[in-house]
Amino acid sequence: MEKNKTDIIIERSKLLYKNIISAVGQMYGKIFSKSGKYSSETEIYKDFDSYLQAALIKICSLRGRFADSEMKFIKDIAEFGSLIPDADFSLYAGCNSDMREKLSITATERLKKIPVCFMMAAAVDAKLNKGITKFLTDNLIKTAFNFSYLESAGESSIKGGIMTAFESLYGFIKNEGVNL
Repeated sequence: MEKNKTDIIIERSKLLYKNIISAVGQMYGKIFSKSGKYSSETEIYKDFDSYLQAALIKICSLRGRFADSEMKFIKDIAEFGSLIPDADFSLYAGCNSDMREKLSITATERLKKIPVCFMMAAAVDAKLNKGITKFLTDNLIKTAFNFSYLESAGESSIKGGIMTAFESLYGFIKNEGVNL
């Protein structure tokens, strides 16, 4: 079976996602697993998944539509957790404005909380300057760009949507003094 554009973009984005998960797992295992300060490794992954899905939903909501390909991407990208447990995001494709608004509000609230993996990375980078925060951010932004190209939109619209979705994260990184 031949892959379509959506399948290819999801496949490429899954590699970026796996890069993030792998880096977080290594960081957790080498530095944070014994401290007891942070949740279990799986909980950190779940936290990241909910954040990633919230950011992608925010990008959709800024465009004012939830396309089939976008909802498939949001559903398929996360492996450990979900913004809304047990939700089938494909049901939101083409939904009415009330449903989009409710999902958008949930996503916006989630985006206010910085993912634990970014807090961990910023702590490491503040002391050791390993570039982990930059690595995580780069892969996250590339995933969002891939997602944005599922449906046609202007370049400025894509950049604006991504910047809006990650506004709190950028603020956190800046406040922590981490260089990207």
